Amino acid sequence: MTERRSAWFPQRGDLAQDGRSGRTGVVVSLPEDTGTDTYHLCDFGGGDEWSVLRAHLVQPDEAHGPLLLSDRLTKWAQDRDIGERAAVAALIEEGDVLARGDVRDLLVVENRAFVFCDWSRFEARYRCSLVLDEGEDAFLTLVLATAFPRLVPLWKVEVLGERRLGVVLRALACLGGPPPSPWEPGHDDPRPR
Repeated sequence: MTERRSAWFPQRGDLAQDGRSGRTGVVVSLPEDTGTDTYHLCDFGGGDEWSVLRAHLVQPDEAHGPLLLSDRLTKWAQDRDIGERAAVAALIEEGDVLARGDVRDLLVVENRAFVFCDWSRFEARYRCSLVLDEGEDAFLTLVLATAFPRLVPLWKVEVLGERRLGVVLRALACLGGPPPSPWEPGHDDPRPR
């Protein structure tokens, strides 16, 4: 078997192949996690875990489908409702939270046949199972509210209309940090005249 080499650096949750054995698994640990030059892979859905030197790690064949966890979650979310699609998009865009192994282990369920977000399990356990800073906790709370808008009054955005939704989103953005509000002096008033 010839090894395929490339400048490819998979992240946790990505599919990768051991170039020596041809065995494909999910990346569960990176070289920087262990201070060595090895990745740790795990069979789909758990089971055996093994180490692969960085030099022997290759991208799996395209027959396995999308390689990156973000691509596989995006594909799954295409058939879900708008709230779940938005929640998956937010997790992928933010990146840091989904890159955490403990978050992924609690939220993402995957095996050879499928991958999906188990929102109910995650919502029931994340506050007691994960050590989160204030920003991570707030982000995950709002992502869950996006995935399950009926749990909180977030579902009301459906009836706001585009103009009022824009006003609410700008107001929420002001809560997130110090960027100047469009209503501060020196900015044009965005409200219709």
